[in-house]
Amino acid sequence: MIRGNDAFAGFSLQYFFLSNTNKYGEIPQWIPFITHGTTVTWGYSIQGVMAGLLPSILFQTKNIIEKINFFNIFYLGIFFDELLLLIGTWLLARRFFSSKFTCLFVTSSVMGSCIGLTSYFFNLYLLYAIPLLLHFIHSFFETGKWRYCLLAINLYVIQQMGNLAQNIPVTSLTIFIYFSIYFLLHPLKTLNQIQIFKYDKNFFLCLIFSLFSCLVLYLMVTLGFDKQLVNFNVGRNIDGSVSLDTFLNYGANKDLTKWLELVLRISPFFDYTLYIGLLPIPLLILGILFNHQKVNLQLLLTAFILFLFAMSTFISTFLYYHWPLMKFFRHLTLASTLVKIFLCFIAGFGFEAMFTHENFKWNNKTILFTYFLVVLAMCGLTLLLNLFSDNFTYSTKVVTSMIGPNLPRMDDVFREHFLSSRLFQSFIFSFVYSLLFLLLPKLNFKRCRNGIILFMLLLHCLDVYMYRFLETQLRSFVLDPEQYKTLALESIPYSQRRRESLWIGEPRENILKAVISNSLPVMAYWSLPIFLFKDIFDTDFRTDFWQQPLNDYMRAYWGQPIHDLSTPPLGFQNRGLKLPIQHPAIKKISGVTEDKIQFFSEAYLINNDELIASAISDTNYKGDILFLSAPFRLNPNYLSILKHNPPADLSLNTRLPLPYTVQHFSSNHLKLNVGVSSSQGAWLFYSDVWHPQWKATVNGEPTPIFKANLAYKAIPLEPGLNQIHFYFKNNLLSFLYFIIGMNALFWIGWLLRVTVGLCFERDNKPI
Repeated sequence: MIRGNDAFAGFSLQYFFLSNTNKYGEIPQWIPFITHGTTVTWGYSIQGVMAGLLPSILFQTKNIIEKINFFNIFYLGIFFDELLLLIGTWLLARRFFSSKFTCLFVTSSVMGSCIGLTSYFFNLYLLYAIPLLLHFIHSFFETGKWRYCLLAINLYVIQQMGNLAQNIPVTSLTIFIYFSIYFLLHPLKTLNQIQIFKYDKNFFLCLIFSLFSCLVLYLMVTLGFDKQLVNFNVGRNIDGSVSLDTFLNYGANKDLTKWLELVLRISPFFDYTLYIGLLPIPLLILGILFNHQKVNLQLLLTAFILFLFAMSTFISTFLYYHWPLMKFFRHLTLASTLVKIFLCFIAGFGFEAMFTHENFKWNNKTILFTYFLVVLAMCGLTLLLNLFSDNFTYSTKVVTSMIGPNLPRMDDVFREHFLSSRLFQSFIFSFVYSLLFLLLPKLNFKRCRNGIILFMLLLHCLDVYMYRFLETQLRSFVLDPEQYKTLALESIPYSQRRRESLWIGEPRENILKAVISNSLPVMAYWSLPIFLFKDIFDTDFRTDFWQQPLNDYMRAYWGQPIHDLSTPPLGFQNRGLKLPIQHPAIKKISGVTEDKIQFFSEAYLINNDELIASAISDTNYKGDILFLSAPFRLNPNYLSILKHNPPADLSLNTRLPLPYTVQHFSSNHLKLNVGVSSSQGAWLFYSDVWHPQWKATVNGEPTPIFKANLAYKAIPLEPGLNQIHFYFKNNLLSFLYFIIGMNALFWIGWLLRVTVGLCFERDNKPI
């Protein structure tokens, strides 16, 4: 089970979304369990609906997977996403290398390092489509076929759908740097390739579908982030951008010591891993020195520029000002994961030059001298690793220096047993590699070349996948059978009241408690209560945004000016969101001491929100009077049943004790029945945040939803039986989810076809 951080936030959101979709056949567009109700923004969509290929498809189904435990569904989704990375890496490697042994070496190096059990956004989704994207763009320039261009653009959109919005400029920058260097190194070849392009019907079809894909991406990024959403993400401006200082320093690690992970085999970072195996390190040096192909230089320059970018240098400052959308990115250190991908390919040139090329001549003095220096460095590394493994104090200092200030770290790494055992493993692999490299010049390559290669590959895979297995253990914990059973998909229950405590003895609580205890406090997100389907009053978990009506409501009780977005409400402290409890009305109106469904005999329409704020925060107000803000267009028929001046006595009680029955509840719907005996009718108050896209019907007839007490919903009721239906639906968002699902279905089909084709191919024809 995932231990925490972004990965568990995605896990919990997927569980909630898929439970709703599987039971009710509808993707949630409103989440009732977060900050008293909120829209599904980009952050929730990418982690819940679009985090990978498989979830995007499953959210278009109903009752198909109800007998499959969600735990298995989640990891099956990760499998397809890693398969995309694997296939892309293999195809790109085949383009550069003549030997499939080298392709296997490069691919295993890449795959062994991408471990997303604590943060799959930076260790998987930031980079998982990059190799295949580069392959498609190369194919486009080589063949002039527009389908490769369309595949590249569509895949880029798919990658962003499953990614943090702030990563968009980084992935686009990586592709731009790579092909800019390619064009500079091959100017004549590039011009010749451009001349073969045919601007026929295929071009226009490609253009239309590409623009449509980009439009879908734009709409998905912007939908939900409307004027109703308040964003107080720490370190960001109101519009989501960051200052230059934040860009360069937020969670930054400018120290070169972080790259010691490449040789220490220890990953102390919560967000990413850099280890690619010990064998690629000497081969990386040999690949740089003895392979002078332009493609090698192209990969090296791309890696170097991205390295400077990730190290908060002058390159970072330049790109902050001049690269589109870069002002929204704030995790420079985490861009190091892109560098390691290119390092794996550069090491592949060293592998191919040494093991598969005849021109690697041992009698060449320059080659032999350089090779001797590399072996000497490996022997020195072996001795250092041996010393580190026996000196816990010094090894702790070294690993601590890798992390840098203000970066979340894996505390378990600093246990003495862990450090000594991991460093000893590194020593063993380094010793074996050093010994093999000493013996290689003495071996007869012509007679035992394949045996040597297979043995080196076997040792490398043992190294990198043993590391992956150990990191998986470190970054997860084991569920017992009872905990596993609680992850079956369930119907979403209606919470009659909000709870002040999240912990009420539910079966899944043990999982959530274990995740929180194994994570960092800052990594416990405000979306976690939805994993328990519990509606809570306030939260100590990290909270970044909420709806503006709730913001006005909180500010009124904190005594702050409402509609002011320059500063957060006073309850926003230590990244948690605490509501003021000193006023006697707030828990009643917020559905803690009273039901979230409440009834009133009358309501007061006040067109000035400041007057409502003054009334509800008055010490005489007990929470028993309903104050309404008028919709933009109000039917004159409703004016007669509304009072237009606040009462002189704010302690009046206009509540009605009406029995009601909830008939249906899901993320986007609430259906209930209530009988009203009064001939004057009544008012229903629902303690769920007001939003203009909420609609309601009473006995099948549309009725306006008033904003009540600045934050919540209220509707008028008729005498007699009232069958009420609240519903939230954005047709455009539903259409976009369908398009994304069908697109993901295409890519999974493509992946399976290519995988089968690669398993049975007998040549190296491009795919």
